[in-house]
Amino acid sequence: MAEALEKAIVLAQQVGHALIATVDAIGLPHLASVGKLIPAPDGYLVMADWFCPDTLTNLLAHSLITMQPNRRVAILIWDAVEDDGYQCFGEVEEVLEVAGPPVERRLLVRVDDIVPFSHVFHDDITR
Repeated sequence: MAEALEKAIVLAQQVGHALIATVDAIGLPHLASVGKLIPAPDGYLVMADWFCPDTLTNLLAHSLITMQPNRRVAILIWDAVEDDGYQCFGEVEEVLEVAGPPVERRLLVRVDDIVPFSHVFHDDITR
């Protein structure tokens, strides 16, 4: 998985962004664009940007079902021109405020799984 994660981060740097999906306390999904993905050791990556309030609220809010915060995320890195990309699945372990205003934050994400992504037919069953 380390090689796929490295390739995903390089692709994100080339296309200039990635998308992060979170859900709120009742399961409503939210997508946000992220400008920087930074490699971190041991299957982690750092997402750095000014995150919209919904993204942060979703990561910190408690689910109405489990009464626990849901820090699970999906991250999409996709080059639409080449139709090449990756879906990363994991969990945000730390939210750090770096600079501001506006406040730049860094999300430390433990990546649990990576699968290829493209517009053409693909198989997610390998997860």
